[in-house]
Amino acid sequence: MKENLVSVIIPIYNAASYLEKCIESVIQQTYEKLQIILINDGSTDNSLEICNKFRKKDIRIEVISTENEGVSAARNKGLASAKGQYLCFMDSDDYIETNMIERLYKRYVNTSVQLSICGFYEIIGYTKIQRTIGRVQQLDKEHAIEQLLEEESYRGYLWNKMFDVEIIKKHKICFDSSIKVWEDVLFVAEYLMYCNKIVYDPQPLYYYCFNGNSASHKSNEVESAFHVILAQEYIDTIIPKEFQKAHQILAMRVLKSAMDVCRVSSKQKNDKFVKKTKSIMKKYKKSGQELLTRKDKALCSICSTSTNAFCLLYELTHN
Repeated sequence: MKENLVSVIIPIYNAASYLEKCIESVIQQTYEKLQIILINDGSTDNSLEICNKFRKKDIRIEVISTENEGVSAARNKGLASAKGQYLCFMDSDDYIETNMIERLYKRYVNTSVQLSICGFYEIIGYTKIQRTIGRVQQLDKEHAIEQLLEEESYRGYLWNKMFDVEIIKKHKICFDSSIKVWEDVLFVAEYLMYCNKIVYDPQPLYYYCFNGNSASHKSNEVESAFHVILAQEYIDTIIPKEFQKAHQILAMRVLKSAMDVCRVSSKQKNDKFVKKTKSIMKKYKKSGQELLTRKDKALCSICSTSTNAFCLLYELTHN
């Protein structure tokens, strides 16, 4: 089988405690034709020193160092430097199985798809949780978007997928730095608009590690919760109108996100986004409520009228 260059983009910010394990897992891949792009996003620890140490050991590694501009800007710099035909992303505090890139690549080329996806584990402390189960599937665009938005599928993460660089560059797909959360889901959703066939192998090959320093877990909690809704609203505008189930799933996710905003706003005594959030809830309530559980339907109805009553009921039903 002909091997094409695969670019691997890893944005890095103060990840010194985890970075060596992350990079080691990439350079040890059974698929060796790699361009490994490390973007140091203004780290104040010794992350850059670690990057440079690995660059001296492996000629496949390129290091880009910039002022701190955020993970989206860092990923965009990686995209601009990508020379591969295919592309993977990683978070700097995670690691991968030694055959992950090879398996994604083989699925990609053997099935003539535009996106190859694998399963993953979540690592919380010393606990490993397998989040993806089932069988290998080939999906069309409509069903891939539905699964993207489902809470118990392959999800919208970047790091368990292999992308076609030509599609990304031809359609100028990039990361929106104004969106602080769900920017990865937004990127994948835009990319799927140009896919006809997707392959999903749920075997977990990626280790998603939770820690307080991760790019996924930072930022103001209320603002982060609201940015999820902004990303969801934008995704709603790009999904084809005829994909009715996908729109309905998204509407349900918007309602859940809106309840999160109201709950966190009350907890932190910050109502900056509450009025706008409740306005958005009204827009999605009719279509989204059908997929909510009975309990969430009740919570949603109360939340749209009284934040205080909603928060009280939420605490009673979740303790």
